[in-house]
Amino acid sequence: MNKEKIKNILFYMAYFLMIFLSMFSRVPIIEENYKIIESISLGLLVFTSILQIHKLKSNELMIMILIMLLALISYIFSDDSIVLKLFLVIYSSKTLDFNDFIKKDLYVKLIFFIIVIILHFNGLTTDYIMYRSDGTMRSSMGFSHPNIFGLYIFMFCMELVYLKRNKLKLYDYVMIICLLLVIYNYSDSRASIISLVLLITLLLTKNFLIKYVFSRKVIKFFVQNSFLIFTIITYIATILYSNNYEIGKIMNTITSNRISSICYFLDNYGINLFGKKLYLVSTEKSVLLSIKAYILDNCYFNLLIKYGAIIFLIIFLITRKMFERLYNYKKFSLIIIFLILLVYGLMENSIFKITYTPFLLYFGNVLYSKKESDENEES
Repeated sequence: MNKEKIKNILFYMAYFLMIFLSMFSRVPIIEENYKIIESISLGLLVFTSILQIHKLKSNELMIMILIMLLALISYIFSDDSIVLKLFLVIYSSKTLDFNDFIKKDLYVKLIFFIIVIILHFNGLTTDYIMYRSDGTMRSSMGFSHPNIFGLYIFMFCMELVYLKRNKLKLYDYVMIICLLLVIYNYSDSRASIISLVLLITLLLTKNFLIKYVFSRKVIKFFVQNSFLIFTIITYIATILYSNNYEIGKIMNTITSNRISSICYFLDNYGINLFGKKLYLVSTEKSVLLSIKAYILDNCYFNLLIKYGAIIFLIIFLITRKMFERLYNYKKFSLIIIFLILLVYGLMENSIFKITYTPFLLYFGNVLYSKKESDENEES
């Protein structure tokens, strides 16, 4: 067995341990041993990253050291390892093929997903039930939150679309619609439902978009800077709400108080270079303890406030460079996928958690300037 295969095996051992932890977090025995399993996974990732160093060019090594150092500082300030784990995974994956990674991720997660559902129906998970103001019951189906159940299904659909690309058939669309209805009936995760509706719409109009829309300069500018544009749109919404404009109040109601939540965290924590540890109270905890929930769902202001302006800037620059690359290689399926992910980020902060969003590994293609395979190109 050559060294590259050993590195890849170590990477997948670490990565799928992270996935296992994330998906089985509501299984009591896993909850009890969470820290031990997490430490093993992180140790393997660090070791794999070190093994990759000799493969890096001098400029890539300097960028890696700088980003990892800044991610580590942000971790110290925020007391949250999500960004650090993201870049650890990216820098551990230099020798991986992105297509193969997505395929493996889909297969393993599907197996884990089915096992969790079986455990749930056999009463072997600590289920999380919550209710909307209109009385709608939402179940986590054995996962950490009803929205996470929806997120996994949403991501399965995105991975399917990526792997099949131009070979999508009618039954694929039917399956996506059926899965959308599953989300609606069990967890009612609106962010996932809206994102899947958007996915179906963009796929059905994909040829038109490629021919008449994506090539326009203004659209290209919007796509390449969508990360920053969505941040600005969110900030405008907070200004409208803070100044008691009716449209701001309406937007806050539509987004289930997400705008007012951003205003609260901006007022109480502000924005600095390296982020801050936030006092967060989940909906589940607020119900159990009869206290107010403090949640920051918007991914853009979650990055800005919790992880700091420098991490926010790094991710913006990577996403901008990524869209430029996708345009150059005419990878319109990935352009659509990442655009939908950024729309999802307006509603949920989980899109930059690598265990939920495997497409983030494509950041490595940008940072390493990897060559793209011909089979992956679209026109």
